[in-house]
Parts: sequence; structure tokens; C-alpha cells
Amino acid sequence: MRRLILSAVVAAFLSLSMIFPALAENLPSDGYEWEFTDGQWSCTDSRGEPVSGWAVRTDEKDGTELTYYLDREGVMKTGWLKDDKDGNWYYLYEENEDEELVGTLATDTWIDNYYVDRDGVRDARKSRNFFKK
Repeated sequence: MRRLILSAVVAAFLSLSMIFPALAENLPSDGYEWEFTDGQWSCTDSRGEPVSGWAVRTDEKDGTELTYYLDREGVMKTGWLKDDKDGNWYYLYEENEDEELVGTLATDTWIDNYYVDRDGVRDARKSRNFFKK
């Protein structure tokens, strides 16, 4: 019964963290395995199950929080992502001089012709359309 309750709590939290990236839990360094295979990163928990949804880890170098999105198979996503839960668009870096930042959520910056706010949400009101009259 205790395991069932714990599973329900974890499932509820993961559902909320997928809706609200700011609620994503820090991934502890122990108990979670990151693996680079076939050109992509994936993450599993201590039982070998894929970790999915929004995930935050603390950078060991400078202590900053880095936000990632993992699909149902635990594969780290990159590029533009439309979150089916909240309907917002987010950008996860595809390339960066610092390879450790690949897959991290872009915040408070311009990506292509779109602005993403401090929460990483693409702001539809701010765009640079060069063909606009």
C-alpha cells in the first residue's frame, strides 16, 4: 500500500512538473544515470526506468540550475518543443560552444525570430518578422 501511495505521489508530481517547468525537481546525482548513446542523451532512474518530463539539475561547476525536457523514453529533447500539457513553445539548445549546455532550456533571449521569456516560454507578442510591413 505504501508503494502504491508513493507511486501516486510521484506520478502526480511528474504530471504537475510537465505542466509547470518551474516545479521540476532537481535530479540528484546519485540514483539517476545519464547515458550518451547513438548521438543522444537519455536518463533513467535507479530501477532503470526512463525519467520523463521537465527535469532540473544543478551544474556542478557554478551551481546554476539547468532545465531539460525528457520524452517518455527518457531521451533529452533539443530544438523547439511544444508542451502538450500547457500549449506553450520552449527552446532547448541544440548546439552550444559549451557542450554541457546542449539540451538546456533557453531563457530571456532571442532564438531565431522569437523571444523566450525568463521562464523559457516563447512570447508570441514579441517576434522579429523581417517581412512585416
